[in-house]
Amino acid sequence: GAVLSWDLASGRQRRSFDGHTVMVRGVAISPNGRWLATASYDNQIQLWEVARHALDRRLVPQGGVYDLAISSSGQQLLAALSDGTLAFWNVESSTVQAIVKAHSSSIRRIACHPDGKLFATAGQDATIKLWRWTERTEVRELRGHAGTVMDITFSPDGKLLASGGIDKTVRLWDSQTGQQEQVLRGHTGGLRRVRFSPDGRTIATGAADKTVRLWNARSGQLIETLTGHSAEVWTLDFSPDGQLLASGDHDNTLRLWNLQDRTSRVLGKGRGRIYEMHFQPGGEWLGVTTDDSFVELWHLKDGRRREFDTGFSGSAFTFSPDGKELATGSMEAPAQLWRTSDGRPEWRAPALLSSPARLLTQQGWLALSDRAAPPLPDALRQVVNEQSRLVRQIDDDRLCLQTWNHQVQLWTRQADQPLQQLDLSKRAQLVALPRSCLVATPKAVHLLTDEGTRKLAVEGEITAVGRCPEGALVASPTHLDVYAPDGSRSNRRNIDVGVVAVGRIGTALAVGYRDGKVEILPDKPGDKPPSVAFERTPASPPQQLMAGPMNTLIVGYRSGDVGIWSLADGSRLAHARLHGPIAHLLLEDDKLFAASELGDHLVWNLSQLRRDYCELMHEVWERVPVVWDKGHAVVRAAPQTHRCHQPRR
Repeated sequence: GAVLSWDLASGRQRRSFDGHTVMVRGVAISPNGRWLATASYDNQIQLWEVARHALDRRLVPQGGVYDLAISSSGQQLLAALSDGTLAFWNVESSTVQAIVKAHSSSIRRIACHPDGKLFATAGQDATIKLWRWTERTEVRELRGHAGTVMDITFSPDGKLLASGGIDKTVRLWDSQTGQQEQVLRGHTGGLRRVRFSPDGRTIATGAADKTVRLWNARSGQLIETLTGHSAEVWTLDFSPDGQLLASGDHDNTLRLWNLQDRTSRVLGKGRGRIYEMHFQPGGEWLGVTTDDSFVELWHLKDGRRREFDTGFSGSAFTFSPDGKELATGSMEAPAQLWRTSDGRPEWRAPALLSSPARLLTQQGWLALSDRAAPPLPDALRQVVNEQSRLVRQIDDDRLCLQTWNHQVQLWTRQADQPLQQLDLSKRAQLVALPRSCLVATPKAVHLLTDEGTRKLAVEGEITAVGRCPEGALVASPTHLDVYAPDGSRSNRRNIDVGVVAVGRIGTALAVGYRDGKVEILPDKPGDKPPSVAFERTPASPPQQLMAGPMNTLIVGYRSGDVGIWSLADGSRLAHARLHGPIAHLLLEDDKLFAASELGDHLVWNLSQLRRDYCELMHEVWERVPVVWDKGHAVVRAAPQTHRCHQPRR
């Protein structure tokens, strides 16, 4: 799961806050901009320090989280839980301050009062409740709705609270007394969104009846019914100056209403169903999330659209108060922030090169080895440093890279120029082959060589690609093909559905499935498969598979997990978790180098795997000359019956 932020100027992703393994459904930013809180269906809350892009801590409430809020002081984090309780945490210490039973069923929404002293909760139990932040106590309960309260919002001056329910009504409440001031009727479908205009005089509502309605906030009178949508209106937002209203529906249509002359126009059609929208605080752009992998920014004057390809389905987003950052949630992606000044991700790791190992991140080139690295030639260095989204090293002379505008290039260091290039419309998987580059999208596979670019004859959707001594492995939902370096298919075998990663492990094949399972298959379909079950594999799609030393398997996951497993018995020998999907694995000088898409990385010394068993046991006995016996640590010599007891010479 994830939250992303974006650079508005160029549509590039800025940062990623990674950690959740399932969909993010709640995001909150502290008023001072220091803290970002995210919640997801994995029943976890993650608290991030924005300036350092650091996951500060994980909070695990007893129940699913529906919404989040941070107090105006930035000291309290509040979570609305699926069992109707509110959980309060101290942000600095992460201690639970209180668990309060608020509603008899799930809490749908939290709204914070402008003065920072009160907040409101809306429940599936048809009630709204007002609370004090400092005492964490209920002030009063508001009753009137005849079903789930879908949305609540305070007026800009804080005097009114507006609520919209599944019962097709909008209700206005005095936030001080709890008195119901107005019941606004007219919608013929359940409410989805309620919004006050910036001056507080107008209320806009969107509903399942495909209409947007404008109401006088003081009198409760209907001002106008805005028609034009062909599906239920799911989201609304006023421009910062209050002159425009944007609405989005489940038919992908984005409408812009001029509230001065009551004219409207279709700003455009989203790539999918429109779930959420926010005006950029500067008022120049409108941000939209849909049910596919893109976040869209629409220019209000000329209708230009910028697409942010997260690679994952979006579910929620919000602009920072100054409009410089955009945070979104998605089904599986890491949470990210993007710089608005130039559109580049602030946290990244496009390249891990070998001989010697060095990693390009937001901090520049990091030397991961004691050996000096030869510099890249000028033109190639500029492209890699400034334009690359992903780089794969083929050999000492050639690199394969994809730029942020989805162009794939095959470079030679010696000539310092690209030999081939291929223009794509989306990000691709890259596999470095001998003197060539394999480029795979779900619908096509291309081979870039010194002589030219060749499209391979593949069948079905491409789910995974990998490298093998014979050439390349290409997986589809039903079969796995082996392609020779010249692009011809040399072998085919049937596989199970769900393969997302493939690799050659000795004379066998390793395949990774979407649910995190990893399996070893015999090279020839008729051979008996190895009887090994890998223990404690993460419930996340594998992204990188490679053979490790001494009969081991190394796997990098989309969740950021990295592990080493024994091929003999399936036991997990080592494990770590990085922030962001694993993009790079490299074995060099008895070391494993692993890096995530977000620049987090590790270096493991694997020389211990090559040491003699008894040599290791003697070292353990020398370093830890104690055993645990009947609840106590007891100093004890090595057991004489152990096969390694014989003293070393």
